Amino acid sequence: MDGKNDEQVMDILSSFAKKGCIVIMVTHSNQYDRYFDRIIQI
Repeated sequence: MDGKNDEQVMDILSSFAKKGCIVIMVTHSNQYDRYFDRIIQI
């Protein structure tokens, strides 16, 4: 994601998660951890 759209995309994904949807996101960065309640690291 780029700097312009990442916050908007993360807001949309976190709203899905709050409604009970399962959101799976794979990233090398932990900067998006604040958007979700459960984080699984491998």
